[in-house]
Amino acid sequence: MLQYLINTTIIWLACLLFYELLLRKESFHRYNRMYLLGSLAAGLLLPLLHLDSLMPANDATFLSPVKHVYQFRNTIQVSTAPTHAISVTESASYTSLILWSLYLAGVVTGLALLMREAILLFHLYKNGHKSVESSGTLIETGKEHSPFSFFNLLFVAGRATYNDAQWQLIVAHEREHARRLHSVDNLLLILLRIAFWFHPLPHIYYKRLRMLHEFQADEVATDANSYGAFLLEQNMLQAAPLLALSLHYSPIKKRILMLTKAKSTRPRLLKYLAALPLAAGLLVCCTAVGFPGNDPGKNKTLRFKGNEITFGDLKVIPFEAREKVAKQRAMFPLMVAPDSVSVFDRRSNMDKMIYVPSEQVPVALNGEAIYGKETQYWLASGETDYTAPTFDAPTRSLDEYLFARLRPELNKLENGTYIYNIDRMVVSAAGKLAYYEPRGLEIYMSPEEHQPKLDKGLVQNINQKLAEAIAAPLNFKPALKNGKPVNVRISLGNWAIEVKDHKAKLVDRGGC
Repeated sequence: MLQYLINTTIIWLACLLFYELLLRKESFHRYNRMYLLGSLAAGLLLPLLHLDSLMPANDATFLSPVKHVYQFRNTIQVSTAPTHAISVTESASYTSLILWSLYLAGVVTGLALLMREAILLFHLYKNGHKSVESSGTLIETGKEHSPFSFFNLLFVAGRATYNDAQWQLIVAHEREHARRLHSVDNLLLILLRIAFWFHPLPHIYYKRLRMLHEFQADEVATDANSYGAFLLEQNMLQAAPLLALSLHYSPIKKRILMLTKAKSTRPRLLKYLAALPLAAGLLVCCTAVGFPGNDPGKNKTLRFKGNEITFGDLKVIPFEAREKVAKQRAMFPLMVAPDSVSVFDRRSNMDKMIYVPSEQVPVALNGEAIYGKETQYWLASGETDYTAPTFDAPTRSLDEYLFARLRPELNKLENGTYIYNIDRMVVSAAGKLAYYEPRGLEIYMSPEEHQPKLDKGLVQNINQKLAEAIAAPLNFKPALKNGKPVNVRISLGNWAIEVKDHKAKLVDRGGC
């Protein structure tokens, strides 16, 4: 939610700045209205869009040329924050409850005020004298207020209050509002302001669009001087209800200046082309985080070896914060997953906030839950309470089984340390490997160390044999939860492959 609001704010702010600097003073009111409505919708929708869903998938598999990846996930030391430091996540659940309560209170207040305005408008309609005009329904309220309209309903104090010239101006002005469906914009913006009552930018959008509505309706005036004088006269009267479009919407000065200024020339339409690179930049920077490529994890469901795998989002706790978060969850069992966590920064000697990303992982197999014990994920309470599965083979572990199958090929590698990556493995309740994503062989060394040269053909051969080994029928003693077999996620052990003088062996990676 926090990231969504940040991206939405960036889009709206960038688009409003662009409008203020380049477009606001132009008389292309129709295009300005389209721009503001489009950018408003973009701010709501773009942060929900995964950019990778718009890109063609790469035909990338574990047989692709191996990537030289330096995986140093365990080298950062965790330091405990000073005792006087306040941890944001310690009271995350209570803070979240308070914030949501305040937000809902604001929404309810906004809806109550809107309901009051709607009741006021209804009473004016119900108690007024109604007659049918060519432009719609005329309601003479008998109350002193400026003329206003709501769709095809025109509200005035009384027809006799105005001379023929003034009446024609009023009718033409409000007919233009109805023809251009300005009331639809107004309703949508009011609802958006209620939903985002805490956010200043929707209120700015509202003011800019309401002014454009009046600019468009004011175009019916043929005599700017007399029309401006009439607007000033109406400005002294009572304002219209919030839901309506009033003839005397202020600031009157801007409306009169727009009436009297020269119309923008057509070459100035080229300004709007400058919005294209802005849109492209916002599309890249403010869409939801995703990774291009043929990654099954981005799909909600997929079929694999006859099984239906369902993926769900799990929060990934940054390594530096895992120990602290674990202690906090033990103290506050009802904590909700935070959008950010605080960690101690040794350089500044202060706490800093780190964003908590999400990752899609298998959460259901053929409709049945998949459990896990991963320390990096924010898992539901009780999810980790099960007995882990064990590899049912003469070798003690899956790592040793794979190493034995690959050892002749691994011996051909140059001196160095390697790992083979197999992600998102799922062992079913029946003890079968139901899902996995083989990533292939990778170098597991610091950039400061001498990097071995990889023979492309040899690496492809190793990856092919790895795929064959993992695809072979493998049996596990299933995980047990409350005495019943369950589906679980597993990972390879904390092992690496060390090659020296063309002799490969399994070694402990070290770290956590």
